[in-house]
Amino acid sequence: MSDEFELVNSGKDEWTDTQFVESDPYQNNEKICEIVLCVDWEKQTTTVETRENTNSTPMREWNHLDQCFHLPEMVDASQFVKYYDEKIKPLLKIRGNKFESYWNGSNFVGKFESDEDDDRFFDEAEIDIKDACDKAPEHDMCVYFSIGESFANYSDIISLLKYADIDFMTANLEDENIVDSIMNELTDTCVFLNIDAKDELEGIRESIIENREQ
Repeated sequence: MSDEFELVNSGKDEWTDTQFVESDPYQNNEKICEIVLCVDWEKQTTTVETRENTNSTPMREWNHLDQCFHLPEMVDASQFVKYYDEKIKPLLKIRGNKFESYWNGSNFVGKFESDEDDDRFFDEAEIDIKDACDKAPEHDMCVYFSIGESFANYSDIISLLKYADIDFMTANLEDENIVDSIMNELTDTCVFLNIDAKDELEGIRESIIENREQ
C-alpha cells in the first residue's frame, strides 16, 4: 500500500477539447461514445478519454488497476482542469492512499485496503468521486466537427452573417481577419473542433454557387 498517493497528472494541462466530446455528429447513434475520467491507480495518473461504448471491460480495469468515472456529456473543457484540481483530485488521493497491487498467481491485480476504524472508505469515498464527476461544469454549446453539418441550409450562413454586415459570397477568405470575424459569428452558440475554417468556408461557398447555377 502506498504511503502517499502522489497522483502525478503529468498530462493534465495538455488535455484538449476533443477529449471532452461525447459523440461524433456524423454518427446516427449519439450515445456511441462516452467521456470518462480514467485513473491509473498503479501509475498514479489520470486522463480524460472519449471512448466507444462497448460491452467489454479493459483488462486493467477488470484487474482493478485502472478505474474510469463517467463525466457529463456536455462537460466544459475550459473549466474542467480547475474543477478537477479543487473537487476531484483530493478525493482521488484519499482513495489512492488505500491502493496496493499484488500478484495473484496469474496477473497483477489491485485492491483497496480500509483501516479498521475507517469503514466509510468502501461506501462513501468512491461515491464521493462519482458524485464530483457527475457534477463537473457543463457548457451549453453545440459541438461540431464541420461547419456545414451545423446548418440545415447553407443559406442560413448567408443570412446569419448578413446581420453582422458580412457578405459571405464576396468576403475575402484569404484575409485571416475576415475569416476570424466570420467564425466569431458562426460560433456564437457552437464549437467547431479540428476544422480548417478557410477551406470549409470556401467549400461551402462553392457549393452555394454550384446549386445556384443548376
